[in-house]
Amino acid sequence: MVGLSLQPKDVPEQPPLRLSPWLYGPPNYMFYSLNNSNSTGNHILNTMIYPPGPGYRCMDQNPFDDLTCASVSPFDRYSGAKTYSDVNIDNSKCICSNESNYKCPFSAYEPQPPTKLSDTTDHLVNLTMLNITQWLLMTEKLYRKQRYGGFSLGEINPVANENIDYRLVDENLNILSALLANFSTIFRLDWKNAPRISPETDILPVNESASTLPVEWFKMNFTRQLALLLNGMEVKRNVKVWFNNQGWAALPSYVNVLSNAILRSNLPQEKWSEYGIVVYNHPMNYSSNQQGQRIAYGFNIGAELTAAVMIILAFSVIPASFVLFLIDERSSDAKHLHLVSGVAPNIYWLANFAWDLTNFFIPVVGVMLVFFIFDQVAYIGWFRNALAAFLLLYIYGYATIPIMYLFTFLFRVPSVAFIWLATGNLFFGWVTTTVTSMLEILGQDDAFLIKINNYLMMVFLVIPQYSLGRGMLDMKLQYFLYKGEEFAFGQATPADPFAWKFLGRNMLSLFIEGTLAFILVLFIENYKWKAQRTEMLHERNVSQQSEEDDDVKNERIFVMGPKSTQSAIRIVNLTKEYQTSNILKRIICCTCCKRTTGENSSLFRAVDRLCFTVQNGECFGLLGVNGAGKTSTFNMLTGKIRVSSGDAFISQKSVLSDRDTVRKNIGFCPQFDALNPLLTAREQVGNANTFCFAEFEFSHFLSLFCTRVYVVLKRRILKM
Repeated sequence: MVGLSLQPKDVPEQPPLRLSPWLYGPPNYMFYSLNNSNSTGNHILNTMIYPPGPGYRCMDQNPFDDLTCASVSPFDRYSGAKTYSDVNIDNSKCICSNESNYKCPFSAYEPQPPTKLSDTTDHLVNLTMLNITQWLLMTEKLYRKQRYGGFSLGEINPVANENIDYRLVDENLNILSALLANFSTIFRLDWKNAPRISPETDILPVNESASTLPVEWFKMNFTRQLALLLNGMEVKRNVKVWFNNQGWAALPSYVNVLSNAILRSNLPQEKWSEYGIVVYNHPMNYSSNQQGQRIAYGFNIGAELTAAVMIILAFSVIPASFVLFLIDERSSDAKHLHLVSGVAPNIYWLANFAWDLTNFFIPVVGVMLVFFIFDQVAYIGWFRNALAAFLLLYIYGYATIPIMYLFTFLFRVPSVAFIWLATGNLFFGWVTTTVTSMLEILGQDDAFLIKINNYLMMVFLVIPQYSLGRGMLDMKLQYFLYKGEEFAFGQATPADPFAWKFLGRNMLSLFIEGTLAFILVLFIENYKWKAQRTEMLHERNVSQQSEEDDDVKNERIFVMGPKSTQSAIRIVNLTKEYQTSNILKRIICCTCCKRTTGENSSLFRAVDRLCFTVQNGECFGLLGVNGAGKTSTFNMLTGKIRVSSGDAFISQKSVLSDRDTVRKNIGFCPQFDALNPLLTAREQVGNANTFCFAEFEFSHFLSLFCTRVYVVLKRRILKM
């Protein structure tokens, strides 16, 4: 799945967009009106009706292969209404809908105004003498997504005024002169004695011989000359461009059509097809930050998030698989045999941890090879990135494996533990990584979401799966940002992967979590023994549940006396009580004839103040029905389970206060086979020889796996 993740690609510069009215067609309807006929308006209209038509589409030699032209005669008749009076307009049929839309049926405006096809395949609609706004409003539904602009030719500019009020101009000039006089001190200019202007007599002094102005100009006074200058600055007749803003490129496109028409109106008609103006829109360059965000969040975020989740999936299964052997060892008493044989609990866990870390190294190297094979530049493009990716994966194993060890104390079935742990690893990694990624995308413009996401990104660091998934995702995102900066400025510096806000905090949190989890494993393993010892140092007062047989009394008296202290095995009031529910208590009592204590009805007593001694050279066995307490007794003697009350001495050493010395003097064969089924008998014997057990002859079976050895031989091997 890592190999299938999308590769980051250089973002190409967006090509310029050629703007034209044909971006949104066909068909494309372009309207015009010529309500005030003049030479300029007629010339502009003729350039649209006659070849090459509106715009630059149909110029000579067809410079644009993707645009076709139609062979249309300018003398073709218009379709639709023949005259303007033929158009029937009925506003009463139109309504304002609940959506605040003005809706009209097709019959409210029919027939449509005169329309003809141009060389550019545009439909030219003649709205001369018609109300353009009314037509646009009532026919919106008919021309939806087909009409984006038009022209009003010869429009009167209401701002321009041909009738100049010269006295108003004179008054404004005198006001201006007074204002300048008030500021004479500041500007050091003598405006106080400035002459007042008379609109009737004052003449502007101009050298007539040096001017090309008409003679009448020099016969006017200053006020009239200024008024005519101001009036000449206004355009009395202009062209209005209509556009539909739902087409984003409509305004510049139709302005370009008008520009081509104005250009050709000033050229001979035979040259109209040789000249044209083409307009292009070049996208504005992104800033460095915008470009980085665009690349990071707009391209492969979904694929990279999926790749991160797949990495979490793979590395959720691997640590969970390490508990299979440990739980199997504990449930089959193989672990107990190790401890009885003298292996210290801390050494047991350190050996397993070292071996599991060694095995975890193999898939980490495999993933790095996959990164190299599929050229995942974000992870292996630079040495520091490759080192950071490797350390992140390996430290994740360092953190997760001890956490998996903690759950071995809760499960007895390896397969069930594997399913729960693998699923839990994937769930926590997927949810936390996805949540922070989505909040980061949605909160780009939301300060509150950014604050929440920053808080969650710190809290989730306590989850190793998040530290891994988010770290791998951040490496890809930082690479996208690097490519964006390089694309925008031509050069860029990759971010330091060991920075605190990059992968530094992820690695540190993983290391701390792994260390604390392993310390907790050792504490739990040793606490079981130390808590038992502390509890038994304070002797409990266990009540007698039933009358004892005379032989039992005599044995108890002997055990408690001084003559029994030198016995090989001395059991003194050994008691074991189990916590059980009321229903299970009744079942056990009915089956095994046991009774609960009177002090606490939730306790079931499996071993009741057992007392006996075994002398050197004696062979002693425990006989009894199922549930009589035989297994519990041996488990207490070997230190597998806690002693509820009493004590036991082997070679004069207490199993409570001197457990390690006791274990050096005993061997133990559990009730069930505690052999590793993946080892041969030779390997089992070799393991036993490390504890100085004597050899005996059964070489015929040494090469067989222990799953194929008969039960009797299994137990013989086990007794070694």
